[in-house]
Amino acid sequence: MSNEDDIVFGGLYWEKAFIFKDLKTQTLNYLKTIDLNDIDCKDKRVIVSTVFGRNGKLKNTKIVKSGGPVCDSIAFYYVDGFKDWLPGLMRSRFVDISYIFPFYFDNEFKSRLTNMADYFTASANEYSLRETYFNFINSDSSHKIINDFTFFNNYLADQLSNDSTYVYNWEYDRPANKNCIKIVLNNDIKDSISFIIYYPDKPSVLYYIPAKERGIIYWDNWEIKPNFSPAKKNGILYLEKDIRTTLIGFIEGKEEPKLAIYKDIIFSRNTVINLDLKVYKKKSIDAFFEKSNIK
Repeated sequence: MSNEDDIVFGGLYWEKAFIFKDLKTQTLNYLKTIDLNDIDCKDKRVIVSTVFGRNGKLKNTKIVKSGGPVCDSIAFYYVDGFKDWLPGLMRSRFVDISYIFPFYFDNEFKSRLTNMADYFTASANEYSLRETYFNFINSDSSHKIINDFTFFNNYLADQLSNDSTYVYNWEYDRPANKNCIKIVLNNDIKDSISFIIYYPDKPSVLYYIPAKERGIIYWDNWEIKPNFSPAKKNGILYLEKDIRTTLIGFIEGKEEPKLAIYKDIIFSRNTVINLDLKVYKKKSIDAFFEKSNIK
């Protein structure tokens, strides 16, 4: 893996920016303490920069452009006092994001700050989902596997990536008939199981198949065509033939998800499998991928 201390993203290059639980309330409470009529900041400009750290803490907050001691103090302590926020994500990994906040002390100062706060405030659901993922990433090895198939994909993509290869998530489209075999699932809950497929010999993509059946749109001969045969339907998976395959079945439960993991299996013919679903802790998954040949 690359040195995480060197990973700093900003500007337009993050996939998901930092988010606040409720920046508007923080802003309104802060503005109550400021009376612009009592300070000499009329039409002054201040620029404050900070870094929203991947560990959930601000760092390097500083004045980039000064408007005078009092104006600087108002702007600085507003930014440096941010709380209840979560860092941004880049390629499934929480990263440092540097950001610049401009302040212009005119008649619209308070309304402008309040409108900005609305922009950075996430919905309750979005904040809760990212908070769960943040807690999982920063948990110890005894933590249970995150009970969210999409976030689990992101976690595996990061685990399988290295300095020269990034593994992307991609919804799986059924391979051409001549290059695929059928895997028949012999489980009563077969239609409730989502799947992750990884081919170590061409490791740039981590394919995933949600439990919900759907038609897949795929790219073929420079045209977009509908494929009305889903990659998973009626308990059947379609996998590539004669290639090393890591197959992970994932079923979400009320408390802990259950997984079935098959590593480096080569399927040469149609096969029936009875998925052995188990509860895994984070340390089990970490140990499993530590031995992956992409590391």
